[in-house]
Amino acid sequence: EKALESNPYGYLLKPIDKKTLLVAIELAFSKFDLEQSIEKQIVEGINVGVLVTNKNGNLLFANKLSRKLFSMNDKFLGKSLSEYLFEEHILFDEAFRKDLIKHKEKEIDIVQRRGTDKERFLSLRFSIFLSAQNEPMIYCFIYDVTDKRRIEQQTQSINAGLRTIFDKSDAAIYLFDKDFFLVDFNQRAHAFINNSAGFSIMKDKKFSALFTFLLPAEQKQLKKMFAVSFEGIEHDLTRRYLINNKEYHLRIKIFPISTDAYQRVNYIAVSVLDETETYKL
Repeated sequence: EKALESNPYGYLLKPIDKKTLLVAIELAFSKFDLEQSIEKQIVEGINVGVLVTNKNGNLLFANKLSRKLFSMNDKFLGKSLSEYLFEEHILFDEAFRKDLIKHKEKEIDIVQRRGTDKERFLSLRFSIFLSAQNEPMIYCFIYDVTDKRRIEQQTQSINAGLRTIFDKSDAAIYLFDKDFFLVDFNQRAHAFINNSAGFSIMKDKKFSALFTFLLPAEQKQLKKMFAVSFEGIEHDLTRRYLINNKEYHLRIKIFPISTDAYQRVNYIAVSVLDETETYKL
């Protein structure tokens, strides 16, 4: 039972004859070679670069992807990792290695420049493992995150464009969460609240604290519309309000906003367009 728990390469019972010993050794070597072959196939086949160095930073292993990423030739064994990875990014020196051995893990992002306009974004994760001889070995797992970073950059660009449209809108736009707290607003919204209520708008304010010009019955009606909007219903209404003794004709739109892949309604947008001058005309 103890032998089975240790998952041995073989098991011998005394007295041991020469033939049994030779068979056991052959089987042990065969099992070891098979395991090594499987491990190598897995490491070579995964979509992650794998580098292994000794505690001094000299390369002991590099899988196929890592050799491709860093243009390694067949004579990489024994060379310093810094020759391939860190000429322009970090100094893979003794201080770096000692700090890594102390903290066990490190994560670093680097950018590879290929030519004048091509960039590759890599995420490097370092870990320390002990060898069979209890010597620290440095494992570096390399993830090509180029596509992810480009998507992030495009998303940031799109969001910046949407923000410009949001801020330049003729309507005052307010974004509320399910508890009716304000989470965002545009420039026009700030001006409208400042003129109508006489205070500066801030996030995390309740809906009722912003639209103080509404009568209690009107606030209650809008809250009901909010609740229905979280079920995916839009509202479009025109109302006349008396604000600071001045008559306003406002077009109010309430519509759901979905921000996740499941199309769940996370926020409610309230658009307030002042149509007073148009009404007068």
